[in-house]
Amino acid sequence: MLMEGWLKCRIVIELMGKPKEHIEQTMQKYIEKIKTEEMISVLDVQLADATLIDTNAQEEGQVKQMWTIFAELEMLMKEPKVLTTFCLNYMPASIEIIEPEEIVWTNQKTTMFFNDLQARLHQLDMIAKQTKTEVVYLRKNIHDLLKNYVTLLLRHNALTAEQLSKLIGVKKEILEDFLDTLIDKEIIVMDGEKYRVKTDEKREPSES
Repeated sequence: MLMEGWLKCRIVIELMGKPKEHIEQTMQKYIEKIKTEEMISVLDVQLADATLIDTNAQEEGQVKQMWTIFAELEMLMKEPKVLTTFCLNYMPASIEIIEPEEIVWTNQKTTMFFNDLQARLHQLDMIAKQTKTEVVYLRKNIHDLLKNYVTLLLRHNALTAEQLSKLIGVKKEILEDFLDTLIDKEIIVMDGEKYRVKTDEKREPSES
C-alpha cells in the first residue's frame, strides 16, 4: 500500500560519452548518489550494458562513435515536488508515474509547487548566465593569447597560414579566419601567401 502523498515512479537515465569505462563508472556514481537523496527510496535498478553507436557526424574532427548506457530505476518519492527537483538535478530520459492513478492537489499545494519550480528555474537561469559570462571571458583571453602568439611569430619572419598552423597547433582553415580578423584590425598584413606584422608608417619630422 502506497503511503499518502508518495509517488511510485519508473525512471530511465541515459548517459553518452567515451571511453566505455568512463560512462559505466559515471552511471554507477549517478545511481549511488540517487540512493542517498532524501525523500527518495530506490526499490530496484536495472542497468543495461554500454552500447557503441554512430553519431552521424559529418565534419572532420567530430566524434564519429560514442558509448551510450541507460539504467531503469523504480523508486518512491515523498511528493511531486521531489520528482520535479529530481528531474532538474538528474535530467532523466523518461519518467512514468506508476502509482497513484490520480493525484489531487489543493490550491495551496499547487501554489507552493509552482513557486518552488520557479525558484529552481531562476537558479538554473542564474547559473546559465554566469556560465555564459565565463565563456565570453575565456574566449576573449584565448583570442588575445592567440593574437600575441601570432604577432610574436610574425615579428621577425613572414609565414604562411600552413606554417603558422603547424607552429601554433590550430587547424589551417580555422586559423585563416582568425588571421583575416587581424588583417581587418590592421595588426598584420598579407604579402602573397605569407603574413607579416604591419609596421608603423614613418612619420615625417614635424617643423620646429
